[in-house]
Amino acid sequence: MAAYASGVENEHREVLRRVYQAEKLWSDGGNAPRTFLLTTTGGDTIVDHPRWNNSWPIPSPQTIDDLGDAGCLRIEPVPPNRTDRTFGLTAQGRLEGQAIEVQATKPVSVGGRAPTPPKLIEWLLEIDEAAPESLEQPELLFERAIADGLIDETGRAAFCATHVRPC
Repeated sequence: MAAYASGVENEHREVLRRVYQAEKLWSDGGNAPRTFLLTTTGGDTIVDHPRWNNSWPIPSPQTIDDLGDAGCLRIEPVPPNRTDRTFGLTAQGRLEGQAIEVQATKPVSVGGRAPTPPKLIEWLLEIDEAAPESLEQPELLFERAIADGLIDETGRAAFCATHVRPC
């Protein structure tokens, strides 16, 4: 499956991912599908859905409309001059949201994965004790991580794909 086949714009991908996550958490709990409500109350804009995490960014009505235009959301008709939106994922939106989630959490498309945070911290503490001078040249840590087996050669591609400087 090609990620982002519908042409979801970069700035809308995180919103689609969060809508997908909330819906999945809700349905994984054995619940019947439920729509989302984007509404403004008392000057605050909120997303009303049982599994929407309040730490996630709140989408604008325009973002919801754009995702509807891209075929990812089904939006109930909105009265003129209203900013509220009632919406749910379409089948295409679920596929797109899942693709975004997979790419965000498992960058296997470029090869390799980063080590887990506890493993990385343990490795850095070992480096700090055995060769503290290594920490003075962070650009050399990447090569040492490969040499120590913390990451494999395919991890280089994952790292390089996310940085501007060539590796």
